[in-house]
Amino acid sequence: MVKTAIDLRNQLASLEKAAPQLMQEDTLRQRFVEALDRFLQDKGITKKGVQVVLSERLIRGRPDARLGAIVFEVKLPQPIGDGISAAIAQCKGYIDEFCHQHKGKIARAVAYDGLAMAFLNESGEVIEEARPSRLSAKLESWLIGLGGSVATPDDFVDRLGPASGLAQEMVSQLWETFANYRQRIGFIDEAFAVWQSLYGAATNLSEEGISALRQRSRQQGISLGATIRPS
Repeated sequence: MVKTAIDLRNQLASLEKAAPQLMQEDTLRQRFVEALDRFLQDKGITKKGVQVVLSERLIRGRPDARLGAIVFEVKLPQPIGDGISAAIAQCKGYIDEFCHQHKGKIARAVAYDGLAMAFLNESGEVIEEARPSRLSAKLESWLIGLGGSVATPDDFVDRLGPASGLAQEMVSQLWETFANYRQRIGFIDEAFAVWQSLYGAATNLSEEGISALRQRSRQQGISLGATIRPS
């Protein structure tokens, strides 16, 4: 799983370098879709009926690609192309059209211009925007979510294990929530202290375990204090 995540991030990083030199939007679109397809095949998601649908007409618009209920729009970066803002604007329209065409269903979207990527929720709101290589874990979690039911124990670990993009996304959001509210709600620190004691006792956390935990937190952009001690 870690290898796959790194491969996806590396592919997006490679496209970041190449995008400013690409003169054809079709070329960037093809390379981006190929990266998505390689990931889907590597994780066995294509075997569950999830396929990349290219240039499918909705009502008025035609998104560059669709995976399940996720639509994608690709633009060349400015100044050679219309850039991420134009891709976001089109994605908002696609979300509305998808919901209108597929009654009772909702869609999300990913806008991409090689140098930036934006994720839009079901309401067409941008929930995150950054360089594509920085958002590879989030993209991975969205793609894994298309795979339907868990088929095997390995499948379960791939989707929800500590190294999975979905787990990293959940932990990062939980940490961000704690950080935002801990000053206003003192109970958060108390609850965390109780959890820390119980976790240490239940897992017999060792120096090696603490080192691995700190390494994992650094990979997810979380800074741990010096209070974690072996049980």
